Amino acid sequence: MIFAAALINNTLDSQINNHFGRCRIFGIYNTETKAVSFIENPFYDLDEEAGCKTAEFLLQHKINFIIAGRFGIKTVSFFQQENIQMIIPENNQTFREILKLK
Repeated sequence: MIFAAALINNTLDSQINNHFGRCRIFGIYNTETKAVSFIENPFYDLDEEAGCKTAEFLLQHKINFIIAGRFGIKTVSFFQQENIQMIIPENNQTFREILKLK
């Protein structure tokens, strides 16, 4: 299983970003291989449709679920159609803390 987390910066100690489509960095984690990578969001600064373009971009990485502080309505609809689970953490967790939960 592969998941992505919207991050503030590209470190394991980064907190989860509150804005899915506007975050600059995503942490990608493969639960089978334990591989961690960081990718830049090429759509974070679009005037419109940043969330949907970002969602489409992440599907190329074959994610099964996504973690972020919040998701826009269009993005929620897109992920629901693609059967991608969206998770909003309860508090300001770091990427490292989330990896320990998986």
